[in-house]
Amino acid sequence: MQKKLGVLVGLVFLLGFLSGTFMQSNHASGSFGEDVAAVSQTSDHLLSLGETASIGGLNVTVNDAYQETGDEDESYLVVDVTFFNPHEDIQQISLFNALLVDEDGYAYEYDETYGDRRLIGGQVRPEGQRRGTIAFEVDPADYYEFNYTDHTAGGQAAWIVSEADR
Repeated sequence: MQKKLGVLVGLVFLLGFLSGTFMQSNHASGSFGEDVAAVSQTSDHLLSLGETASIGGLNVTVNDAYQETGDEDESYLVVDVTFFNPHEDIQQISLFNALLVDEDGYAYEYDETYGDRRLIGGQVRPEGQRRGTIAFEVDPADYYEFNYTDHTAGGQAAWIVSEADR
């Protein structure tokens, strides 16, 4: 019994040593985490206003983006978005999948209290469309990008929405 326990402990140590060596060699060669890179303002992966991306079963188009000031001088960036369901089954829109990112990489979540033609999440019927605005209370910046990610079905797209970069 003690012999089996000794062999098991030895195998655990050997596995730990080998995995540590593998991780260290990947880190030293620079291949560890290469796929996690910041998207720059000049990236080919950024879409422009009016362009459409297929994300998790929905065609998403950012129609417009503009800045507004709230009642208490807070700054908002408002994004006008259209979701179209080209499929024969119901698709889900979740506003929790929408983020705004500034030039420093800080992310802003949507502000559900902002008025205007507010987009409401939920289901979209087959071949149905939903359009509206999503507002983000933001700090002043020269650059913003709108990101929509479908965490369940997979897929992400980002649009340049700052006025200076159009």
